This record gives sequence, structure tokens and C-alpha cells, in this order.
Amino acid sequence: AAYYAGVHKIIAMLEGLGFLFTEQPSGIPQKTKILKRIQILLYRIAFKKINTLIVLNEDDRNDLLNAGCIEDRKVYVLGGIGINLEHYKYSPPPLEPISFIFIGRLLREKGIYEFIAAAKNIKERFEGVTFNVLGNIDPANPGSLKQNELDTIIKEEIINYVGYVNDVSHWLSKSSVFVLPSYREGFPRSTQEAMAIGRAVITTDVPGCRDTVVNNSNGFLIQRWSSDALAEAMEKFILSKELIRDCGKESARIAKEKFDTRITNKKIITILLS
Repeated sequence: AAYYAGVHKIIAMLEGLGFLFTEQPSGIPQKTKILKRIQILLYRIAFKKINTLIVLNEDDRNDLLNAGCIEDRKVYVLGGIGINLEHYKYSPPPLEPISFIFIGRLLREKGIYEFIAAAKNIKERFEGVTFNVLGNIDPANPGSLKQNELDTIIKEEIINYVGYVNDVSHWLSKSSVFVLPSYREGFPRSTQEAMAIGRAVITTDVPGCRDTVVNNSNGFLIQRWSSDALAEAMEKFILSKELIRDCGKESARIAKEKFDTRITNKKIITILLS
């Protein structure tokens, strides 16, 4: 629309490539493959008309280039879109009891089933560890946790279900370690928020997520789709409270260096003016 309206400089942003580019443990259905081909075709048509495309991670950039959607010279990798560090201030992680927190829609591709399975695993072997879950189910989404499944795990006291909240900072400050076992992200805001507050992170080695964690430094990158790998990483933190503190401090340092919205805004302004 901007092109046909005569706009001389067009800059677009993709905050992620979405479900169609997300690999699934059960494989990619034929319908999804067809939709992905259509999406790629539309990208090729649209991106011919723009001057610059901003993406949030290198994997998205590479996937678009490999699919022939856009020329390399037009793509700029921004990283995270930034957060207000004044709102997400560092606080020491609580260690009695140790608690893990999941924030996001309760969808399969967000890793909610792996989180629940890992929580069951840990609770069978360690007393007093808690698991906070923030987010809603999505009945219209076939990958959503079902209401009866949620009711069961609440009844069995596997998790502490909080539901949707507008401001997650309070719950992050009450948790020891942040967990996002997602199948793919753009550049997860929830992880940035957790890191700014000073939380160790466990996340998957997949696009978007892998950009937030330096393995064994501010947390752990784990194999996708694996509740066993997630439980193993959780156990490392349970057995070493010092590791929780050290990784949390490193998360806060990285957040201050990379996720300050003022830094991100300067980058975007530079792109607009270039």
C-alpha cells in the first residue's frame, strides 16, 4: 500500500516468522507446507517494494534469504525490540524455596507440555520446588493446553497457576529461574524482562531463544521438545543456589548492555535516517 501510495522510503519489520516456519516434533503437516509456500510467495512480492526489512534474529534473516524472499543488502538484524529497564529493575533471586516460572500462552509450541512434564519429574525427586505458570489457554488454537488438562495439573498441585497478568515483573521477582522451552520465537520479550530483573534462564536452542542465552553463563540452552533435558537443567539449578545467583547477575548485565529500549530506539532511528 505504501509503495502504490508513492512513499519513497519503505521500511518493514517482522517480529518473527511465526507458526508456518516452526518445526514440530510430529513433523510438518502437508497443509502447513502449502501455507508456508504461499507465505513465501507473498513475502517475495512484498519485499521487492521495500527498502529495508528489520528482523529480530539471524535465523529469521537466514531463512528468508534461503527462501529467496529478499536480497541480503535489504535485511537488518535488530535483536530485541527493547524494554524499559527502569520498570524491570534487578532484584536478588529468592532461593527458599527455589521456584521456576513459565510466562506465555499455554500452547504446545511455547513448550507448556515440556514444562509440565519436567515439573512432574522434579517434584517426584525434590521437595519444596515450585512452578509458577502465567498465561491463558487458547480454546481456538489446536495446540493449546485443554481446560481439563489444566484442571488436572492444578488439582495435582504440579504447578501454581496464576493465569494472565498485565505486569509480570512482580511474579518474576518472586521466582528463581525463568523457563521458556519454546519451539521458535522472534526475540522473546518475556526472556528480556526476566533477564533485566536478574533471573537465570533455561530456554531451547531454537531461533530467537538461542539469541538470549550464553550457555553456561546466564543459563542453559537445551534440546527442543525434550522435557528430560529441561528437567536436567532445572536440577543443576536446584543443586547449586550459587549458580542461580551467578547466572542471574550475568543476565542482568546482558540486559543492561543489549535490551535497553533507548539503545534499540537509537538503532531504529539510524535505520530510518540512513
